[in-house]
Amino acid sequence: QFMDIFSLPEMALLSCVVDHFLGHGLEFDQAHLYKDVTDAIRDVHVKGLMYQWIERDMEKYILRGDETFAVLSRLVAHGKQLFLITNSPFSFVDKGMRHMVGPDWRQLFDVVIVQADKPSFFTDRRKPFRKLDEKGSLHWDRITSLEKGKIYRQGNLYDFLRLTEWRGPRVLYFGDHLYSDLA
Repeated sequence: QFMDIFSLPEMALLSCVVDHFLGHGLEFDQAHLYKDVTDAIRDVHVKGLMYQWIERDMEKYILRGDETFAVLSRLVAHGKQLFLITNSPFSFVDKGMRHMVGPDWRQLFDVVIVQADKPSFFTDRRKPFRKLDEKGSLHWDRITSLEKGKIYRQGNLYDFLRLTEWRGPRVLYFGDHLYSDLA
């Protein structure tokens, strides 16, 4: 599929590998090639290597977000409630958002959820929310509300909707992996 921002580098890498094999007269099975490349991409992401590489050179990989800050600030100024749900770990999100939006980025969001494990976040009701402290350590207390300024991990859509009471056409979702998130 070529449906989202994640598929761009994947397609580029697959194209380069196929070009290398064809250019050197190497025989290969397309199914094996696809599986090996996608497994390698998954491993780089899951093992955290991607986060480490990006964090080493934020200027190269993440644009400063004057426009992003302006849009988010305007939404907040007009009474909109914002949430951030990502599969990335808090340390990476915090460094990236500080770089992109500024040190007070968390004040823009009513709810921040990291390591959400999307797309199962949207379908699996069994994973509870966990609260993280500033150092990323998990707390054991039961989550009965989602508080502004706090960081939560995992959870699920059912509990998110129950705790926020946000529903229906009043929710506008922006994402970088819409097919996976919403399909």
